[in-house]
Amino acid sequence: MSLAAVMTGSSDGMYDVNAWVDILLDRIKKFGNKSEAVCLATAYNQLGICHIHKKQVEDAMDNFEKSVVAYQNLESSAGQLLVVHFPSLSLANLFVQQGQPEEGKKGISNKRAYTTMGALKIDVIGGKENFWLHSELTGFDLTHPPTPTSTPVYPRISLNTTTERVAIDPSKTALVVVDLQNYFLSTNLGRPSDAAGLKVVDRLLKHAIPACRKAGIPVVWLNWGLTQQDIEGMPPTIVRGFAADNNFSGRRKIGGLGAEVGPVELDDGSVVDGGKVLMLGQWNSASYTPLEKVREHQDIWISKNRLSGFWGGTAIEEALKSRGIRTLLFAGCNTDQCVGGSLQDAFTRDWDCLLLSDGCATTSPKYATDCIEFNTEGGWGFVLTCKDLAEGVDNLQTSPTTMD
Repeated sequence: MSLAAVMTGSSDGMYDVNAWVDILLDRIKKFGNKSEAVCLATAYNQLGICHIHKKQVEDAMDNFEKSVVAYQNLESSAGQLLVVHFPSLSLANLFVQQGQPEEGKKGISNKRAYTTMGALKIDVIGGKENFWLHSELTGFDLTHPPTPTSTPVYPRISLNTTTERVAIDPSKTALVVVDLQNYFLSTNLGRPSDAAGLKVVDRLLKHAIPACRKAGIPVVWLNWGLTQQDIEGMPPTIVRGFAADNNFSGRRKIGGLGAEVGPVELDDGSVVDGGKVLMLGQWNSASYTPLEKVREHQDIWISKNRLSGFWGGTAIEEALKSRGIRTLLFAGCNTDQCVGGSLQDAFTRDWDCLLLSDGCATTSPKYATDCIEFNTEGGWGFVLTCKDLAEGVDNLQTSPTTMD
């Protein structure tokens, strides 16, 4: 390989290095040779240099990130030393090229404890049993390896959020869909045909649920499902709230919790018994029909009897812990009520929480949603869109250097 070609970013230089990377990836996959792993890390660093000279900043940073990860995976003091020097010099070069010479000097002088510009330092956030990893270069790592110094967890999904990038382990993740039930959404029951919740269903069916199926992420259907004992012990605040629900079109009027819904005519002309309002096992308390059709056997079904599904009166914690779930993606209605209540209780009980902002909706004023999203991205967890989730799954990382 011609170093001059690499340093000038010529097509020949980049072709040589890319070919080198392909050969090394193949040999490492077959033989697991540590010396070739060092070469691979160096090759990615050289590709980053090529991109610097072509003023392709994002591509340069992407390759430097791969170089850092590859060096860290060597699990040796030599590997950690190389992390300090090669990418430090390369990132310094990048800042100089970008017209930020002072940042470049900091990288070269290595005066900061974390080498380059803070990008390579790995911070441990949390305690021994429950922690995240964080670096300015790669964002938050929510994959939950056994220890902070364990080999990085793969496969992983890297997600764009409203604050920083977040990596999650699909095998430790679940999508929690809250209260998307016939009672709240079905136009056959008199709910508005232009309801925001119906748009949420469309986005979940188009992006979030297919992405979860592709990644092997189970869906938790967290719905109201009351027993007579629940009705008899229901706090007056909740009884009053449901009694005030008048978001129905036409002549239909429905009573409060446990009241008879009466017959309901479906789109095909057939008539079903609507059952009692949000009582367990009724048509009205079932998941909204289009969602009911995409439920699968590996999913989790949880009935709740309060706004929050994590307040202690359900079996959701046991169900999640038995599967090793650590990270929850939240969707459903209403954002500021049952979704927000469930998310707050979940993060308080040590789950990582990510809110799918366009996978949620509410009938409340906009400031109610703004408050939930503000607090989620500021302290309770992270905020992203259904499409962000789908794009992350499409770029699933199966190793430090490969994406499916």
